[in-house]
Amino acid sequence: MKKDLKVTWDNNWINEFESPWGVFEKFKYANSVRSEDILSLFSKPKTTQKNNTRECRYSLYTVIDFDDELIQNLMGLSLKSIVENYEQKLCSVFFKSKQGYPEYFKDNMQICEKCLSIGFHSILHQFNLTNTCPYHLTKLRNNCPRCKRRIPYILSDDYISSPFQCICGFMFIKENSIRNIFIEWKKTRQLEIKDKQISEWIAINRIGKSSNTRIYLYHKNTQIESLNSLINHFNFKRSCFEFNSANFTKENVTIQVPELSVLNDNLREEIYKSTRQTFKSIVRYLKKTILYKHKHCINKYKKMFYGDDNCPFAFSFVHWRKNIEGLKNYWEVENGTHLLKKQSVLYFDFASKQDSTFLEEFIILFQNGVNGQQVSKKELIYMINRTMSILIINHFYNWLSYAKINGCKAIHHNGLPLQYKKLPQFLIQFKLNGNSNSISFYNITNNYIESEFTNLKCPNSSNKGN
Repeated sequence: MKKDLKVTWDNNWINEFESPWGVFEKFKYANSVRSEDILSLFSKPKTTQKNNTRECRYSLYTVIDFDDELIQNLMGLSLKSIVENYEQKLCSVFFKSKQGYPEYFKDNMQICEKCLSIGFHSILHQFNLTNTCPYHLTKLRNNCPRCKRRIPYILSDDYISSPFQCICGFMFIKENSIRNIFIEWKKTRQLEIKDKQISEWIAINRIGKSSNTRIYLYHKNTQIESLNSLINHFNFKRSCFEFNSANFTKENVTIQVPELSVLNDNLREEIYKSTRQTFKSIVRYLKKTILYKHKHCINKYKKMFYGDDNCPFAFSFVHWRKNIEGLKNYWEVENGTHLLKKQSVLYFDFASKQDSTFLEEFIILFQNGVNGQQVSKKELIYMINRTMSILIINHFYNWLSYAKINGCKAIHHNGLPLQYKKLPQFLIQFKLNGNSNSISFYNITNNYIESEFTNLKCPNSSNKGN
């Protein structure tokens, strides 16, 4: 029986913010075993055969695939409690998805060489809102010092061949620490957090966990400056965030919540129609602003009356709209052809075909409610439209950026340059007040400014009617 096994272990080796990866590496080192042995020993029966990297990564952040009872019997600690501890201290103010909080942590190992030199790795290193070791104030690295290979935050012998050793042979634990490594591990319990921002963030989560507000911070392009911005806008007296600075562009809506969000054909139709209207509004806005001098260029370009040098604004607009609407041909842009809806991969359909997967994942994220309260249909539709508008405006500026850097001599470009690059950092704040919810959108960063493109040259600028 597994529970009758004898292992070498001491809970005094574990720091308050030890990462699950760090716990397992210490166990591997003390018992001379590999990651494969850990997965075989501690994984729940149904997950033992998993080879999917995404699932392995999530299991280290949520540890739902591990047999916590067995770990407690053999090691005297609860891995689940370790995760709940750091989630509570780092993520209490965030919206919690069905999977927990893995979106607020990095996919690859973040390495403090000083910490790993004594066999210590902290979950604070993996936190998306920092790139500095909170104990040594040194910049974290995301690769092996020797081979420069990035190491995914998973349990795998494909990247870490032996405990604390990269597959290239580089040993993270320093030779002078090996002799007294168990003593060094006990010393890590006394490591002091010197990073004031991280200390303040932990204090905010301690206070904010009992608040009726939660925030969702889009994580895939999280910038380090975001942590300082969030800290500066937390009201300790009211135990909530107050974004009143000019650095935050706010859009607010208060919605009554009598009706639940039901995934049905009616909702799907409403989502498509509303996103279509949002898209049309953005097209009108662009034509009245940055494109108002280039309408003739657009008509010329979409009819394929191009020359050796094309208008960068027309080039960008036609490519942008073709990809957003999922059109096959450039001449279909604004030609009055009835656009057939195309059901996306999962369930819903959106005006922006380019962003179907992104937006469907967004719906899945919120379908279980916020802080125990169900999200209403109106709330869901509002969030989808607001998010889609951020995405598609950014796509347009990405096309302009591409035209600025690469020129427009190519007739057509079939790829999607830059994808979600330079996507503004956006935040959603939920205030849950019984029968009504207040939702606020904030753009923390605006990575593109229209003035950046004023020096783009239009070859038709002297033509009448442009």
